[in-house]
Amino acid sequence: MIIVRSVTGEVLHERPVPEDKSAVTASSLRQQVCKGRYFLCTLLQENGSELEDFVDVATLLKPELTVVRQTPVWSPDLLAAARRGDFMAAGRALRAGRADPDSADERGWTALCFGAAAGDESMVRLLHKASADLSLEGPDEQTPLFLAAEQGRLSLVQYLLEHRCDANKVDFYGMSPLQAACGRGLRAVARALCDARAALDLRDEDGETALSAACRLGSVAEPVVRLLLEQRADVGLLDVSLELSPEAQQVLPPAERAEYAFGLSERKASRDRDASLAATGLKGLPLALVAEQGQQRKLFCPSERRTRHGKGPCTLLVEFTDDE
Repeated sequence: MIIVRSVTGEVLHERPVPEDKSAVTASSLRQQVCKGRYFLCTLLQENGSELEDFVDVATLLKPELTVVRQTPVWSPDLLAAARRGDFMAAGRALRAGRADPDSADERGWTALCFGAAAGDESMVRLLHKASADLSLEGPDEQTPLFLAAEQGRLSLVQYLLEHRCDANKVDFYGMSPLQAACGRGLRAVARALCDARAALDLRDEDGETALSAACRLGSVAEPVVRLLLEQRADVGLLDVSLELSPEAQQVLPPAERAEYAFGLSERKASRDRDASLAATGLKGLPLALVAEQGQQRKLFCPSERRTRHGKGPCTLLVEFTDDE
């Protein structure tokens, strides 16, 4: 019988020796007993000697072992290995160096963030297996999911979403993973995030949404824009300077398409009026102050009232003189 006990003598695991003589390596046994942080566990024989990973426990004369859990330590070796994408060196740091898988450098970069930004799924899986926190924030409060989405690492994004990473966790600037992907025209990644129910209309500190970020890219992001409209992103949040292409507008339901077209014409008219007043130097100047200046000037003030079926804005002709 193979028996593994804690240092206090509690039986943590026991199993019969395989009759078919199949190997039971110390490494596989550690993973079964210690689960996530098995890298931080050591199996000791009765005489106190450490059992090497490759040893077949079934061949021992007395397969009764004690597991000792080590305290994780900050590891520059792990960070260096993750930064350069060295899978083998990272594994050695975790096993031999008892490295803390959540080690971070002075800028906030964790080993997991290095792996995610590089799209190194093997590195991320290794660290996750060592119980690294998938939701731990890195530089600018960006999560591994954010970094993977921003770099267009679809397979890695899917892996992180499968392990319940928050698709709506924003960074220091209020930007979400969906906005980061849409701002680079990454439709496949945006699709995966939408399938994970990422919020469509989150706004960053500049008021930007995923839809407006995609619109700013122009025609190259047309597939992303259409995807967001199909998901019913709010077109009312678009900046006045941004317009949907006629093709993208066809994705909208008829009523919403008509409302968008009307709203767009209103915004354009308002922008044109502001430009006209700015050209006269009178935009934002109170009328009473203009009169006090004693200038003879004709000021055209387009009325703010306008109806959907009207003939256009009215115009008032106002003349200021020096007369009382």
